[in-house]
Amino acid sequence: MKNKKSNIQSITATPVRDKEKPTPFKFRNLITLCGVVASDPGFLELGKGRKKAFCMLETPSPSPNKESERGAQPLVHSITAWGKTAVEFLSQIKTGDTLQVSGRINSRPYKDKNGISKIYTEIIATQLQKQTSLSSNP
Repeated sequence: MKNKKSNIQSITATPVRDKEKPTPFKFRNLITLCGVVASDPGFLELGKGRKKAFCMLETPSPSPNKESERGAQPLVHSITAWGKTAVEFLSQIKTGDTLQVSGRINSRPYKDKNGISKIYTEIIATQLQKQTSLSSNP
């Protein structure tokens, strides 16, 4: 009986956290997508030198079958980049390019013009990499 009680105490004890070590939850909101740029990037320069670039990225729709379905609708993701990443985004990307994006998922509520509450979800890009097609190389 006494051993069972000590085991429970050791499981429920709160661990001491070292400030230098990252917590296990620090990197949970991370996503990497590879797809085709569906729209030319837009650009906004906001107050105090803040820069924002955005576009839409299409990725293949997951297929419920092992064989891929022809004609399946692609998934469309809203990509947003800020600061230096936004400038890099604009200089490299155009419609039809294959792009790998790493970043985090961000959702925010808003109300449409009819007053209906909706949620807007976007990918905040932290890294961008333009993919080159093997077929275009001689």
